Amino acid sequence: MESKVNKVNYIWSIPNFSLRPEKTGELIRSPTFVIGSKERSEWCLLIYPNGYEEDFKEFVSLYLCMETPNKTKVKYKFYILNDKGKRKNIKDPMEPKDFDRDNFVVRGFPDFVKKYYLLDKSNGLLVNDKLTILCKVEIIDPEYENHENSIPYDDFCTVQINAGYFKYKYTIENFSLRPEKTGEVIFSPTFKIGSKERSEWRLQIYPNGRFKALEEYVSVYLFLIKPHEAKIKFKISILNDKEEEKNVVSSIVPHYFSRDTKHFWGIAKFVKRDFLLNKSSGLLINDKLTILCEAETNNPKSGNLDNSKPFYDYCSIQTGVNYFKYRYLIRNFLLRSEKTGELIRSPTFVIGSKERSEWCFWIYPNGDEEESKEFVSVYLVLLKPDKAKVKYRFSILNDEEEEKNVEFVTESKDFAKDKGSGFSYFVKRDFLLNESNGLLVNNCLVIFCEADIIDFKYENHDNSEASTNISIPPSKLLSDYGNLFGSPLFYDCVIKVEDTEIQVQKAVLAARSPTFHDIYSSASEESQTNIIEIKDFNVEVVREMLKYIYTDEVSDIHNMADQMFEIANKYGLDRLKAIAEQSMCSSLSIENVLERFALSDKYPTEWLKECCEEIILKNMECLSKTKDWKKYIRSNPSLLGRLLFKSHSINSTECSSEDENKE
Repeated sequence: MESKVNKVNYIWSIPNFSLRPEKTGELIRSPTFVIGSKERSEWCLLIYPNGYEEDFKEFVSLYLCMETPNKTKVKYKFYILNDKGKRKNIKDPMEPKDFDRDNFVVRGFPDFVKKYYLLDKSNGLLVNDKLTILCKVEIIDPEYENHENSIPYDDFCTVQINAGYFKYKYTIENFSLRPEKTGEVIFSPTFKIGSKERSEWRLQIYPNGRFKALEEYVSVYLFLIKPHEAKIKFKISILNDKEEEKNVVSSIVPHYFSRDTKHFWGIAKFVKRDFLLNKSSGLLINDKLTILCEAETNNPKSGNLDNSKPFYDYCSIQTGVNYFKYRYLIRNFLLRSEKTGELIRSPTFVIGSKERSEWCFWIYPNGDEEESKEFVSVYLVLLKPDKAKVKYRFSILNDEEEEKNVEFVTESKDFAKDKGSGFSYFVKRDFLLNESNGLLVNNCLVIFCEADIIDFKYENHDNSEASTNISIPPSKLLSDYGNLFGSPLFYDCVIKVEDTEIQVQKAVLAARSPTFHDIYSSASEESQTNIIEIKDFNVEVVREMLKYIYTDEVSDIHNMADQMFEIANKYGLDRLKAIAEQSMCSSLSIENVLERFALSDKYPTEWLKECCEEIILKNMECLSKTKDWKKYIRSNPSLLGRLLFKSHSINSTECSSEDENKE
């Protein structure tokens, strides 16, 4: 029988390597990675930061460990990726090695690299004290997998993991040559999250769509392998040649996954094949498709969730460099089971880019301690960096988006890492639960926090005695640009909307918007007269768009989300488009769902479309009797066809039966 080769390139990064506490003989175990699909083998790496035994205490020891099956033959190589991404310190046993669970489960190098050489910064092997190992594995076994007519497609994956969070990157080489037909799937290697409460996942990619109706698309799904059930919030995107995230699709709320019912989630129409294969899109790099999946898990469980209540919460954020507004919605608040002292933790949100800070909320539905058990307690919590100084305020948003029960600090507060500041007696439970006060909307509590970050800093753990106490002012780049907005200084163009003229600077608009760039680069009359008239949108919408261009921020666009979505599409403002889409998805109702469904078809966006479909299908009988229904269906017949197809042919484009998953 002809031998088949299954390959994987596995990257594992270990941060703060010089600070690792392991002694000689103590190891770090990597997440498990899987090779193959039908006949799978499971592997991990074992690294001993101070050698696996006394004779090698001056070395870092590295091994490849087989978890399943019982026997196989493997060729492998180890590398260190340096600060330039180049492969260094290559270790290659040259010949294939037998792995046998009865004899040789582990193979590798006790003298992989000298510890002092690794820690020497001049050698460039540690990048910001992070050690990155590349392991190339080829499984060679006559009785391994026999895929008829298979081509060696070298797939490549990396995983970054924190507790309850993972970022998984999967690269498929020779994508345009993949032989899979419609309904045939590529399984990524399995990746495992966590240690004590471990969950196992994989991606499922359908290069020609999962069903006949999807054959023009690539479909991508996230699939739970272990435990039985889990609830996660996820984001899937494509990485281009600059490692930028493109074609981003995010879940608005955590989604329920079940292994037993084969209930999984993803995007049926992730990307059009024609668009993906078009080189000008920049999504395939040397015919490689790289998919990034980022997710936050919510306590995966191995037991039965039948008695649990589905608390689907969502959040939204508007940020500047050192400023944020964060809105967190908790559904089914009356049914929350937390006792006094037990908290709800919001998703982590990140402020800034280069100098980042990370935050979350702690909400205690029955108070944080016995003295406050008749109140709801709320806290803002610093996760990164080590210290910060912040001025903040909390409020509750009612059904008209008005701020109620406002509590604020009059002076900036000092924050320490993993510590919170807030209000133990934020709102009395009786007052909150009284419907006449209007604070709970359909049993949903919306907490709103607005904050200014005055200062923050990282501790110097490497040499605290020699650290200098220099306070670096926060960046003023966005505020400086923001000051130009509406200023008569240096303006060289006018945006005219109805009877209003807004003075702008060409360079700023051209740098931020490809549409404005094309206008100013052309020989059109608008460009020559320096007056651009916008007729499709009202003054408030245009002014809000221009404010975003200058400041990268938006105010509360809840009441104009539809128009902001349209104007963002027209002027090529992708981030503003995503903010508006998120606002539309989170505020869908029977009154606006048809109009937004039509928008999702006019400006193709699968996430808005699927959110609309879900509401329409649940309320079809009621909606079909309205005048709006007849108007929209008459002007958008393709939307009716899509709804009927989904209603009768697919119970959910994201939910599969076990039979559909069989190869």
